[in-house]
Amino acid sequence: MYAAQRGYLNLIDLLIDKGADTKKTDRNGTDALLWASWSGNTDTVVRLLSKGFEINDRDKEDKTPLIHAAERGLTPLVEFLLSKGADREAKDKSGRNALLWAAWNGNLDILKRLFLSGSILDVKDNGGKTPLIYAAEKGFVEVAKMLLDAGAKLDLKDNNGRDAVLWAAWNGHGDTVELLLSKGSEIEVTDKNGKTPLIYAAHNGDKALIQFLLSQGANTESKDRSGSDALLWAARIGLADTVKLLSKGSKIEVSDRSGKTPLIYAAQNGDKSLVQFLLSRGADAESKDRSGRNAILWAVRNGYGDTVELLLSKGSKIEVTDRNGKTPLIYAAQNGDKSLVQFLLSEGANTESKDRSQCNALLWAAINGHTDTVELLLLKGSKVEDTDREGKTPLVYAAQNGHKALVQILLSQRANKESKDKSGCNALLWAVWNNYTDIVELLLTNSSNIEIRDKAGKTPLIYAAERGYAEMTELLLDKGANTDAVDFKDNDAALTAFLKGHSKVEKIIICRRSKCNN
Repeated sequence: MYAAQRGYLNLIDLLIDKGADTKKTDRNGTDALLWASWSGNTDTVVRLLSKGFEINDRDKEDKTPLIHAAERGLTPLVEFLLSKGADREAKDKSGRNALLWAAWNGNLDILKRLFLSGSILDVKDNGGKTPLIYAAEKGFVEVAKMLLDAGAKLDLKDNNGRDAVLWAAWNGHGDTVELLLSKGSEIEVTDKNGKTPLIYAAHNGDKALIQFLLSQGANTESKDRSGSDALLWAARIGLADTVKLLSKGSKIEVSDRSGKTPLIYAAQNGDKSLVQFLLSRGADAESKDRSGRNAILWAVRNGYGDTVELLLSKGSKIEVTDRNGKTPLIYAAQNGDKSLVQFLLSEGANTESKDRSQCNALLWAAINGHTDTVELLLLKGSKVEDTDREGKTPLVYAAQNGHKALVQILLSQRANKESKDKSGCNALLWAVWNNYTDIVELLLTNSSNIEIRDKAGKTPLIYAAERGYAEMTELLLDKGANTDAVDFKDNDAALTAFLKGHSKVEKIIICRRSKCNN
């Protein structure tokens, strides 16, 4: 094989005369003839064929000598193999034959020779691509022209529903698009997702191609399966110049299946200049998508303060809500965006507005542990004892979610340590349940009731036993927790640990109890 790859004819003769195995292949299934073909050694190929090698031999990828030669652009070798009767239509595992490989590489000479020798012009690979589609995809305009002149079909599509003009548009090959349209390709052709050449051009921000397609009568209102037209795609991706170009002939208030408009996409992306442009063209700032979010809600949700400021200056409502009842202030607090919270408060945002879960800005900030935002909201009048639908206060959420610094701040603001939610859990019980020992210690240091009970009569120690938290159990016992306290089912901590299979915790409790008895 090495001799064949290097073209050492004398060595090849010697080895074969000495009985070398001509069927021998490497780990890729490549024999001497295939190596010679890959290397472009025509003389070596001639010699090996004369020694009995099979002209249509295949490697593990099912590539023949002719496919290798076409793939590598080896014109003389292609000519020779064709003259010896090589199978023109043999395909490799990708479904490509020699003609498809030549088209893929844009090799005009080999394409012509294969076509003239009788290769099928509209052959398809496993993905349904034809030579013309390959030429269009790669932007080989001369190859495309030759194939069209030879009679290649324009309307054939691959497995994704894309024909040649769609591939050319997708990859930004304007000259190829122009050629294909001049030969009869449909300007409104769509792929399986409903995308047209104009939508692809807009998706790529190809202004020159967009202008050409518009000059040829492309429909700006054509939508794909997501309900997006060219303008929406440009806005969605953030291509401001493309949006401005398309807006001259497109509806500015168009929306896709999610209900989003170009303005919503621009605000969602924080593109202030594009938002300004769309507003100047009459875009409706109050239009909402299916989630109930309009431009300002999206801008706040994604933290684009300058866009929020612009929208408010143009009349957007500061108390607008989405389907879940969230306002701009709630989104800003949820994200811990202190500067945006401060700005919205300065514009008159209501700190007491609640969403459908009855959470306001303060509660959302507490849920996510945004200490700076919580401090700001409390300073601006938010109530430290406010509750949501579940009866949870900021302190309960801070303890439940392990936000120790926030627990400390809320305690300094005299938050009620014994406030319970609807399950009967207070901050201490939640901290124990989630194994936040540092928060439990902090709460107990601040005089939380160590024998507090939930609706089932369970104490912090019973919680620790139920969850199998050995360290937490030790802490509570050190702080004086009552080992004999029972819940409403008459189960104490030791029995609870036993029932849950937490033998280590059970032993800790029994040991402490026995020492206490002694």
